[in-house]
Amino acid sequence: MPLSELPLAINFRDVAELEPKKLKSGILFRSSEMFKFELLTEYGIKTLLDMRKSTPYAENHSVYLALDADDKSVQENDAIRIFRYDMIKTAVKWALVVRMPRRVWWSLLKCLYTGRSPQVVMAFAVCDPEVLGFKEFYKILLEKAGDVIAKVLRVFADPSNFPVLFHCTHGKDRTGIVCCLLGLIAGVHHEAICQDYVQSGMQLKAAKMMYQLPLEDHLMDERVISAPYDAVGELIRYIQSKYGGIEGYAKSIGITDEELHAIRINLRPTP
Repeated sequence: MPLSELPLAINFRDVAELEPKKLKSGILFRSSEMFKFELLTEYGIKTLLDMRKSTPYAENHSVYLALDADDKSVQENDAIRIFRYDMIKTAVKWALVVRMPRRVWWSLLKCLYTGRSPQVVMAFAVCDPEVLGFKEFYKILLEKAGDVIAKVLRVFADPSNFPVLFHCTHGKDRTGIVCCLLGLIAGVHHEAICQDYVQSGMQLKAAKMMYQLPLEDHLMDERVISAPYDAVGELIRYIQSKYGGIEGYAKSIGITDEELHAIRINLRPTP
């Protein structure tokens, strides 16, 4: 589909929809990758937080051009501040490979000879609960990308960054984890966090049906874009069980009490 025919973004919404009494409206947005940068000006977005290693469609906007050319994690241009933090870092990838059964290893080795992208093999393996599943994938991200998650959370501790749009490719996995953590920090009910995650799967499937999901075939597979309720529910239980709650996890990745308080103040409505 030509870029001109795409929507501004898929899976886009104001995070305050989780629980309006706990979250300030109009300052925090989530989405899939953007297809049109008019989205930023339309919603008055000041900061773009991209949790991927590379950015498609970069050639269509000077902000991304400047960022890619300079190879910095933070770049300011055109009055938009951009942060890019790769959440699926090398340590995460290795942790995923180690957890895979031998049949997946063989498939990965075959990729070296056939030229097939190993991302295709890993995408299907990660979403398959008989191989790994989203529950385990999210735990691995939480543990192996803690330093990256800390950088991501610090974006929300600075009031000058708002309004913020944070996203990844689908706006479901990396974005869903960050949305979950922010919701926990703000005191959002667990049910609301899980339902919001489920909504991502519904929006992605709807976009696919309308031919508005211009991703590689494996990234549009029903299994990959699914968002089962208990995937995030299990993540919340894991944080509670291992760390005693979000405060314990935040402390384990280096977030200070002052930073955590600042995030809460920035996200919550003014009394």
